[in-house]
Amino acid sequence: MPVPNSNENVIRTLSIALIVAIGLIVGLVGGIVAFVGGGTVSDSIVQGGVAFAGAVTLGLLIESSLRPRS
Repeated sequence: MPVPNSNENVIRTLSIALIVAIGLIVGLVGGIVAFVGGGTVSDSIVQGGVAFAGAVTLGLLIESSLRPRS
């Protein structure tokens, strides 16, 4: 199995960091929308966490499906 070069590792690390950053934004917006919509603070935290987890999972699935096979 070939070892990926350092540029591939840097790009993969940066793409994962971008996915997590987008997930944080989605989770924050999800929590705020749940709170403004009349939910309690604990419900809003849960909804934000679920939105974060869903966004990161979806982003990682998309990233892994777009990565070329070696």
